[in-house]
Amino acid sequence: MHKPLVHLATWLFAFILSSIFIPALQAKSLRITAPGTGIDATPILLDALAQCVNEDIDELILESGRYDLYPDSAPERFVHVSNHDDGLRRTALAIWNVNNLTISGHGAKLIAHGQAFIPITIYNSSNIAIEGLTIDWATPLHMQGTVTGIDPENNSFTAHMLDAENVFINRGRILHGEGGSPLNGINDFTLKPNKEWWQNAEWTHWVDSQTGRPLPKSRQQPILEWHPRWKTPATFMDLGEGAFSFTNATASMPQVGDTFISKGLLMPNRMSPAIHMENASDIALKQVTIHHAGGMGLIAQRSSDITIDAMNVRLPEKSERWVTTTADATHFVLCKGDITVTNSYFEYMLDDALNVHGLSAVIRKQTGPASLECELIHFQQLGLEFAQPGERLRFSQQADLVPYGERKVKSYRKLNSSRFEVTFTEPIDTFLQPGSYLDNLDCNPDLTFSGNTVRNNRARSIIFSTAGKVVIENNRFEHGTMAAILIEGDANNWFESGPVEDVLIRNNTFVPLSPSSYILEFGPNEKGMKTLSDAPFHRNIRVTQNQFKLIGPRILHAHRIDGISFDANTVLTQADYVYSKAASIHIERSRNTKVSGNRFDLPNEPVLHISE
Repeated sequence: MHKPLVHLATWLFAFILSSIFIPALQAKSLRITAPGTGIDATPILLDALAQCVNEDIDELILESGRYDLYPDSAPERFVHVSNHDDGLRRTALAIWNVNNLTISGHGAKLIAHGQAFIPITIYNSSNIAIEGLTIDWATPLHMQGTVTGIDPENNSFTAHMLDAENVFINRGRILHGEGGSPLNGINDFTLKPNKEWWQNAEWTHWVDSQTGRPLPKSRQQPILEWHPRWKTPATFMDLGEGAFSFTNATASMPQVGDTFISKGLLMPNRMSPAIHMENASDIALKQVTIHHAGGMGLIAQRSSDITIDAMNVRLPEKSERWVTTTADATHFVLCKGDITVTNSYFEYMLDDALNVHGLSAVIRKQTGPASLECELIHFQQLGLEFAQPGERLRFSQQADLVPYGERKVKSYRKLNSSRFEVTFTEPIDTFLQPGSYLDNLDCNPDLTFSGNTVRNNRARSIIFSTAGKVVIENNRFEHGTMAAILIEGDANNWFESGPVEDVLIRNNTFVPLSPSSYILEFGPNEKGMKTLSDAPFHRNIRVTQNQFKLIGPRILHAHRIDGISFDANTVLTQADYVYSKAASIHIERSRNTKVSGNRFDLPNEPVLHISE
């Protein structure tokens, strides 16, 4: 007879529990609307981020629309951005010391203004997701002109300039930038940071505006301010209505329809990546579109576990531009964990779609029984944190890149941006060899690059040198100007370490642009070495079940590999195939080599050059 009372008590208890606990499990979100074209959205975004942190809000929602990002009220800090130019940088979405936050774009477009500006920075943060955002610049950070007429007798051509209102003739030079024509010249005393910048026409890349493909190597040439053949300065004239003339500015005459892209050498030209990460972990980027950046699309350093899905580094619709990022689309330095890039589209970069690597630091002197002073050599690696306590560093000979041992780090101390002192848990007196360098064995992430398209970019499609497990599959690599896949590593040139140990390249389609470049290039960079070693550098590389559509016979060039296989691949030709006697497969100073079961549908018998 008391059962109804029991049921009522149970129900009331459950109701009270749900009232207490369910709200705590519900995610909290903050929604902001686009302020309108020309209104600075930077303070709005910064205030919203602060509110998310202070109130434990899980999701920041940016409603569809345009968010203009100006540097005036943006926070700044001096940053060492790997493979970029160092300096003070301002940022709009400053995700600093933030954990457990999702930023949902819902089609929001972030439009950056000025140079030396990074739209999104993620520092010392974890579990951050960014979805559905588009990043672009109001004024492109490159000069671009399409040839509309030629005058071979006078070594002159006319070009229609993109963004012509920001192109100036100044003291005999053609310049592109913001801040008007620099009437008093360009110097550090009068330059207004973040407000003014200019670049000249040097560092040039050419595209066929009819096909959208990069021009072949034979038609790539710099635009010069001094003509070496005629021993005369180039002359530039503003003809009005966006047209400019270039006289004695090229070694050979371009063709009508050729488009040049110049990122310039007058000022630093890698100052404005779209996204920069440092000491970040568990980061996810989904459906992020990057139309432009004055540097890389994404640069991550000293970070771990990064997932990229459905990223688009591509030209805006109905745009006259022929460049997206003026450097790599994505780049990862001294990272750990898993790097995954899937279902993404990369086009018209002035460098690679992806690069994953560590660093090589040269040993300068021994400072104690277990201590060394070392140096980072490349100017765009200065300031990076090479090691942390507990990590393992490998010792190798700089002359031949042959390793001879490793030690665990006890302490690490920066001396300045280029030099550091590292102390190990064991003595090195009888261990250290002269002419050595170090690389970090614990900064070797696993890499998955799958379901992506890379097309029409200058340089390689992808580069990687990591000892983690690497899977490159189900991708399309089309019309890059150099190798589609480069596996390198060095301690004399780029100082990007190190050997790979487990690489699978499977079920990809390769459509090369140049008949003079190998599609696959595997082996350490031995530039400047007095002797070439036969000792293996890379190990265990398998190339299988891929399709190659050749424009020339070159497919694979490799050296110093222990365990390389090329099997079950299909090799076809393009309509404009160029015959030569070059080897299709050229493998040297390697062992445990296997080439079998491939189908070659070529007009001539493929040449295989394989030597131990």
